[in-house]
Amino acid sequence: MSETKFRHSTARVPRLYKEAGKIVQKVREEGGSFKGLVFQSKQRSLLKSLYALVAETLRHGSELDALLRQTQILIKEPRLDPWLARVLITELVWRQRPLSGPAMPLKIVQSYKSQFLSEQNNLSINLPQAASRASRPRFIRINTLKASEDEVINFFLQEGWHLQTVEDVGTSEDKKYSHFLQKISSLSEREFIKDIHIPNLLVFPGNMEFYNIELYHTGSILLQDKASCMSAFLLNAPLGSTVLDMCAAPGMKTTHIAATLNNIGTIYAIEKHPARFDSLCQIVSQAEATCVKPICGSSLDFTHKDLPDVEYIIVDPTCSGTGMTSRKELFSDTEDVSKARLEKLAGFQCAILRHAMQNFPNVKRIVYSTCSLCPEENEAVMEEVLKSTPPNFKAIVPSNCTQWMKRGSNSYEQGDCGLYARPEVDLTNGFFVAVFERTENEYVLKEPIDLTQVEVGKEDLKKKKKKKDNKKATDEETVRAPEPVNPAFERMKRAMGNFNTALENGSANELNGDTIQESKSSKKSKKKKVDKEQETNEDFIPLEPCTEKKKKRKSHIDEEHLTETGNIHENNFTDSISKKKKKKKKSNELDEDADGDNIVAQDSIESAPVESISKKKKKKNKRNSE
Repeated sequence: MSETKFRHSTARVPRLYKEAGKIVQKVREEGGSFKGLVFQSKQRSLLKSLYALVAETLRHGSELDALLRQTQILIKEPRLDPWLARVLITELVWRQRPLSGPAMPLKIVQSYKSQFLSEQNNLSINLPQAASRASRPRFIRINTLKASEDEVINFFLQEGWHLQTVEDVGTSEDKKYSHFLQKISSLSEREFIKDIHIPNLLVFPGNMEFYNIELYHTGSILLQDKASCMSAFLLNAPLGSTVLDMCAAPGMKTTHIAATLNNIGTIYAIEKHPARFDSLCQIVSQAEATCVKPICGSSLDFTHKDLPDVEYIIVDPTCSGTGMTSRKELFSDTEDVSKARLEKLAGFQCAILRHAMQNFPNVKRIVYSTCSLCPEENEAVMEEVLKSTPPNFKAIVPSNCTQWMKRGSNSYEQGDCGLYARPEVDLTNGFFVAVFERTENEYVLKEPIDLTQVEVGKEDLKKKKKKKDNKKATDEETVRAPEPVNPAFERMKRAMGNFNTALENGSANELNGDTIQESKSSKKSKKKKVDKEQETNEDFIPLEPCTEKKKKRKSHIDEEHLTETGNIHENNFTDSISKKKKKKKKSNELDEDADGDNIVAQDSIESAPVESISKKKKKKNKRNSE
């Protein structure tokens, strides 16, 4: 074969191939998760094709390395990207699709096709992988939200497929399951069969490609492994239930639950990573799962206050993926997961399962699942969570799957209640699932309380409260003990109250006249009352009389100002006494002042200089002597 010269070309390599090459490089060199990288890709419209191409390229990693060495294509074409070359060879050889297009990398790889096929037949590494892939069937779940089981079966029958049946081999479940495994491992090219455990699940030969089938593109059928279907199957939520999927992306289990509910109910689907959340929304929309409410965020941030009435929870957290058969084939040389990574994964798995048990008091059933075969992520998580949480839940063994799934290890507390699907036995991906049911209707507190101690505590609290109330009442009585009352001061307060009321209801002029007249008419009656109060109040000290000039100055009111403004400031208010009244009772003026009839407003007294009591007494004695 002649060498093809690599020339620059303005034609671009299709985005599907370029993106697939980048993902394959990150997986092989950095050890990233190819699923996560695919879902984080910006090529949303190519998601399904990208996933299939990357998975196929990684599956044949060892063979691709051998082909690159034998053909020396990277030496002859030094400018050809090695990871893009792997993707293009996979598309050409194993997916059997021609590389048509003007881009130079496509032309180069297409020119090596005959050499690739010749070297492939000589590779002994290809034989065991091909046999392993052919022996494992492909499972297809019917999306009953868009098509019924009969409609899908009729579609394949019209396309020339043949539906196989499982013969009656007796009542023994073990014999029946053994016969079923023989059937699905020996399906011919155009045969399929219904699964005997999961409703609406069909089994096809392992070499079948679904990417060109119309039902696949419309979302009527979904590629989902049988073991993965166990989560929704064991959750067994009835119609109208409220379900929480705490790690929802990519959405296969979420849409499966929606199908079992027939869109009657509510499913909260939470996904933290934005790229995976977009994939979740896309799959949910295509499946027409209208009861699903996608939420972008961390499940650990939500409780029953945010998502009320949650009755069923599915917890399918991030795991090592050691049960994925495609991953085991791809990375057989690095199959062992480091202890540090397992501890980190188990820590998160415990946290999210514990959160589900403690923060949703109405939950009846929780299903925990992983695609891992490591007990550190499975039975050990069960044991740790059940020990560190209140006894609200217990692990149970559903009777409808023990006929084919294997029990977990009894070296862990309640570990034998966990169930495994083993690839080498069940012809599925490796999978672990555990079911927890609430042990009682009421939510148990984290620290159970002794009821006898509660009653004793209540009595102590009552006594302390009563003692505190008595002390408070005694303090209030001490503070509020009655003090000697000055009748004159009380009268002044009443006068001020009348004045404020008049300001709100009428003019100041009306107040001035009415108040003064009332003061004149009732002076004598009030005087008698004050005399009695003075007799009973030994601590009362009467105000000293003022001189006539001082009295006139203090009692003066600017009537013209009142007429113009209609307002009197409280600090300048004082009782007015007419001149005629003063002349008639000039002889009794001092006595009246002593009896408290002529009271000067407190604020006015404070504004003018006040003489001391001793000086007032001296002046009074002088006047009396005169």
